[in-house]
Amino acid sequence: MPKQSPRRDFAPDLIKTCAILGVICIHCRQLVNDDVTRYLDWVARSAVPTFIILWAVYTERALLSGKKIIPYLSKRLTHIFLVFAIWSVFYLLLKETWSMPTMQSWLVRHFSGGAWAGQYFFIVLIQLILTYPLIRVTYNNKQLRLIILGLCIILYLMMGYGYNVFPDWIHRLKFRPFLYCIPYVYLGIAIARNKVPKIHPLWALFGLVLIASEFWILEQLHLSHSAYITPGVLFGSMIFTVGLWHLEIPKLHFCYLQNVVTHIGKNTMTLFVANPLIILLLSKLYLWDTICGNFSVGNILLTLLLAQLIAGLCLILAFCIRKVRLNGILN
Repeated sequence: MPKQSPRRDFAPDLIKTCAILGVICIHCRQLVNDDVTRYLDWVARSAVPTFIILWAVYTERALLSGKKIIPYLSKRLTHIFLVFAIWSVFYLLLKETWSMPTMQSWLVRHFSGGAWAGQYFFIVLIQLILTYPLIRVTYNNKQLRLIILGLCIILYLMMGYGYNVFPDWIHRLKFRPFLYCIPYVYLGIAIARNKVPKIHPLWALFGLVLIASEFWILEQLHLSHSAYITPGVLFGSMIFTVGLWHLEIPKLHFCYLQNVVTHIGKNTMTLFVANPLIILLLSKLYLWDTICGNFSVGNILLTLLLAQLIAGLCLILAFCIRKVRLNGILN
C-alpha cells in the first residue's frame, strides 16, 4: 500500500485529538464538580467509539497491506496487554488500601476494567483483537453482516430506551462486552476498504448534537440509560468519524495547527493512560472550590481549559518516556 502524505493523515489525527480531549473532559469533570459540565460529558461520549473505529481502520489497513493476520494480531495483543498490565499495577500501587481483600476481589478490583479511568477500554480492545478474525469473516458475508448489524441496533435500542428492564449484572458490565463494538469495527473495516462515501465535515457536528440531544431528551423523561449504549451514541459517533475522515485543510494557512494535532495524534496512548494520574495529582491542590464559581458557562470553559492543561502535561510525560527509551512499553 502506498504511503499516505502527511496532509492526508491530518484527518485521522484530528479525530484522535478530538477524541482524547473528550476522554480527558469526561475524567476531569470531578475537579470542577459542577453538574452543568454534564453537557460536555454527553458530547464527549463519542470519544471511545471513535477510538474503536480508528483501531479497526488501522488494523484492517495493516492486513490489506499484506501483514499476516495471526502474527500481526498477536503482536498487537502483546503490546496492549503489556500497557494494560503495567499501568494497572502502577495505579494499584498508587491507590490500593491494602485492606487484605480476597484474591478474587483483589483481581476484580484492579484488573476488571474499573480500577482507573479508561481501564475498561483495554478490556474491550483485548476482546476485539482476539475476535477480530471472526468479526472480519462475518463482515465479508453480506447477509450475515446485515443480520448482525440488525441485532446490534435492536440491542442498542433496548439498552438505550429500556435500560431498567435488564438485570443489574448486565448494568455492571457496562460497555465491556465486545458485542457492543461490532458496528464500530464494521465501519472501520469499511473505511479501510474505501467503502464509505465522503460526506460534508459539518455532519461531524451533527453527530455530536445528535448524542447531546438524545441524552437531554432521556434526562427530561427521567429515563436511566447507559453512558455509551444508546442509538444516539452509536449513530452520532459514526457520523462524527465519517464526517471528519476526509477533512483537509490548506497546509500553508494552518501549519501550526497541523503540527499540534499531529503531535497529539502520535501520543494518544500516553494521554489516555496518564491523564488519570495527572488528574489525581491536580486534585491534591485543593484549589478547585476557590476557582470554580456559580457561573455555569465559566465552569464549562474551565473544564475545557483543564483538559488542555492535562493534555499538555501528558505530552511532557510522553517526551520523558521517549527519552528513557520506554516508548512502546509504557504507551
